[in-house]
This record gives sequence, C-alpha cells and structure tokens, in this order.
Amino acid sequence: MAYNRRSRFAATSFRIMRNNPDGTNPTASNMLGFSGTANLTGVLTSKVADLTVKIDNGTAVTKPVDFTAASSESAVTIAEAETALTTAAFTGLTFSSGTDKDGNACLKCVASTGTYIQITGELAAALGFGNGINFGGNGLEIFHFTDGDGLVSITMPKDTVDKQQIDVESSTGTVRRMNIGAKLLGVSPVISVYKDDYGVLEAIEGGVWDRTEDTYTPPLATETTHPSIMMEVYAPLVNKDNANLGDEDSYELTTLHNCQGMEGNEDFANKDWKTVTYNITASEYTDSTGVAHPAYDKKRISKTAYEALDIANV
Repeated sequence: MAYNRRSRFAATSFRIMRNNPDGTNPTASNMLGFSGTANLTGVLTSKVADLTVKIDNGTAVTKPVDFTAASSESAVTIAEAETALTTAAFTGLTFSSGTDKDGNACLKCVASTGTYIQITGELAAALGFGNGINFGGNGLEIFHFTDGDGLVSITMPKDTVDKQQIDVESSTGTVRRMNIGAKLLGVSPVISVYKDDYGVLEAIEGGVWDRTEDTYTPPLATETTHPSIMMEVYAPLVNKDNANLGDEDSYELTTLHNCQGMEGNEDFANKDWKTVTYNITASEYTDSTGVAHPAYDKKRISKTAYEALDIANV
C-alpha cells in the first residue's frame, strides 16, 4: 500500500547508534570491531570479561568471555578474539575475521536473526565495536527517545551551496550567463529533549560517562575528531483533515547514515525546565561496497510495521 500525500505531524521517536570504525552503518550482517590487535588489559579480570548481547527487543544476554588462550592481554589478535568469542557461544552470532570497506582485516560479527543488534559493555568497546577504541563508550549501543522519554522537537535544516550565475559581458553590453544550480551538501538536525542522558552525550561527542560514579567528562579541545553515528527519526502520517492523536495510518522514517555532533548550549534559567539540545551534522555516506549515498533518505512504513519495531524496548 502506498502512503503518498499524507500530512506529517511532529515526530514521535528517534534513535541513534555509533557506526563501525570504518564509518559504515552496523547491520546484522556487518558489525565490525578492531583491526590489528586490541589492548584488553583495562577490562580483563583473570583473563575474563563480560559481554552483553541484545537482539531487537529480546532479553539482553550477558556471558563471560575467556581470553586465557591469548598470548598477550595487551595485544590480542583477531584470531584470538574470534576464538574467545566463539567459545562464549552467543546464540545467533558468528564472530570471524572480516574486512572493512578500506580492505583492512578486522574482527567481524554477523547475526543470523534480528535487525538491530547491540553488543555492549567495556569489553565490547575495547574490542572496537561502536568505535570504542578511538572514542570510548559502551560498544554498539542504541539510545532512543520517544515522546514519553522527553522528545520535544527535531528540526532538520538543509546545508546547501547557493545557486551561482557566472556572467561575461561584451564591450557592447551583451551578457553571456552560465547558471549553476544549488547543491544539497547535507542536513544539520537540531534535537531537543527535556530528559538528560549521559549515554547519548558519550555516543555523540565522545568523552567519558563513568557508569559507576555517574559522571560525564566531555572531550578535550585537542580531540578534533568526533564519533560517527547513524540516526533514525520516525514521524506519524495522517490522511484526515480533522484528525485526533492516534489517527495516523503510517509513519515516515528518515535515516541519517553519517552524522557527527555535540551538545548545544546549556541554560540554567530561573523557574524553567532544562531543554537539552544536540546539534548534529549529517553528510554524504559511503557504504561497505564503496557506493556513495545522500546525507539522508526517507521511506514510509505502515503503522503496524512501526509498532512492530518496538522502539522503546530495543
């Protein structure tokens, strides 16, 4: 069924997730970890550390992963990590040596079931999932907001190069003109929520969220690169001129594949609620096969399909 010419009303939810170390989106068939070797000395206790896996809205499963067979905790190889993770036997996951989009050998995970796979914990980050080696964090972790979670608004201004008119004029005043059309370079979403989440800050900015002490330390000014994230925005579509909330028959999904960002200015205003803003920049994206894509894409899905995503529990 086509859902064309519907009216969109606000946004009901969004979610973000760190990209793979090579900048590609993590999918069930393409979850990438470290290249070369990984230093696990900070996360192993007696050569063991826990890893947590969650598939879609299923129950999170935590298992110990034993690296006793690794020659060095400070330089675990891809083959040694593959052996340890395979022995841990997470249902539906296969760990192996893979290749990133630049042709580098790396640790790879493939899921035989599910769409949204989360691989989390200190070990996950140390193994490079969610680009944890470069930017810290908690591995491949999904953060979501719905209207019930404090989502206020999402604006999505476009980044463009204005049209150009190149003229040359003859001695008698005749004008020859070349018109060059405007170009879309990307979009710069601004997300506003009223519930603060240090995990979202860590995922977007980098920095460190100490989950034990519940403190967040932003990155230093010398850290000039930012984590690459992907984002999905869901908005209801209505086919009525006089509608009530809940009358939507479909949803528009806007996916931004290659984003960077940081938290906006903070306001400690008198007698006012804090609104948290995240300033995002989304640019063109190159997938795992080397094909370039625009900064965002859109598609419409049925209300039933949206509800089946169970975003609040993924």
